[in-house]
Amino acid sequence: MSGETRLASLSERRWPLSPLQEVQLYPDRIESWNGSTLERRIALDLVTSVRLAVEMGGEQSLVVCRVTGPSGEIAFSSRRAEGSGWVDQALEFQRLLVAVHKALEPRGGEVAYLEGQSLTFRLIMSGAGSALLAAALGFSGYMLLVQGNGVLALAGAPFALVGGALAWVLRPGRPVPYDPARLVARFGG
Repeated sequence: MSGETRLASLSERRWPLSPLQEVQLYPDRIESWNGSTLERRIALDLVTSVRLAVEMGGEQSLVVCRVTGPSGEIAFSSRRAEGSGWVDQALEFQRLLVAVHKALEPRGGEVAYLEGQSLTFRLIMSGAGSALLAAALGFSGYMLLVQGNGVLALAGAPFALVGGALAWVLRPGRPVPYDPARLVARFGG
């Protein structure tokens, strides 16, 4: 591999029981290592998309960047799970995020820069919300129409609201593109 100078790196652990990963960016590739074992390598000239999304990390949210290529995906985030909770690594995340975008600048419009959750995630969560809404409405209808109990029928209302809100907020939609040059200008210093 050419260019053995490491541009940026970040320790990554998405789940408390998973092994610590080291994400490393070089001028020609991005790699994910588990100790001394290479988990995944993506050549920068084969990257197809970069996706930024906000996810839950413990009691707080975190930003996750997913770099995708033909060999799969390498993800890194602004917080790392540890046995005692979540560790903030926003500065290291910002350095790696900006370095990835700068390294991909020569590729111009060949890389899709997207923000938000993937279509698969949105379909699953919207479906779960719709199922919760349907179950809550079914329960409320049964209690009201069959059992004649209006008080218990109201017990389904909060579940219907949560299910409806989940289905609405995470409804499937088009991917939202973002401008990588603006991201670099804003966070690149």
